[in-house]
Parts: sequence; C-alpha cells; structure tokens
Amino acid sequence: MKYLKDVWCHIKEEFPTTSYYEIDEDRRAVRLIEFFINGSIKCKSRTNKEDAYMAHLPFPSIEEMNKNSTATDYIVYVSQEEFESLWDKYAH
Repeated sequence: MKYLKDVWCHIKEEFPTTSYYEIDEDRRAVRLIEFFINGSIKCKSRTNKEDAYMAHLPFPSIEEMNKNSTATDYIVYVSQEEFESLWDKYAH
C-alpha cells in the first residue's frame, strides 16, 4: 500500500481542501479521508457498498498529478502511520 496527501487550496465548501488516500498496488483507492473548509470530515472505504466507486480508476503517478497542479495545490506521499493515525481518529 501507498499513502497520498492531496492539498487543494480553494474556498468551495463542496470540495475537500485536503484528502488522504490509501492506494493499493494497482494504484486504486482503498480508503479516503477528506477534510472540508467548513470543518467537516468524511472517511470512505471501498469495502462500503456506497464507496465502491473509489476503486474504478487508478491514480496516475505523483509526478504526473503534480505536473497538472498549481503552485498552491500538490500531492505528496505520507507514511502509513500518518494515514492510520487520522483514520483511527476520524473513521467511525
């Protein structure tokens, strides 16, 4: 598994400002934690039927994703420990 942090600087309440992804060896999302500007947090897992859509498309490489981002938007790898700490704190 790999873990990604996606930071997206904007003020639109319907989109997350920061997302953390757990992706499998095929680069498909397994779990997702989303933080919104209004303070709400959503945790999703592809094991939940309503969240199964997460695994449909593989993630491109970080280099490819960052190539298309702006100076304030970026994606980086994070540790499993960082992801699991957030998941344990917010997934209920």
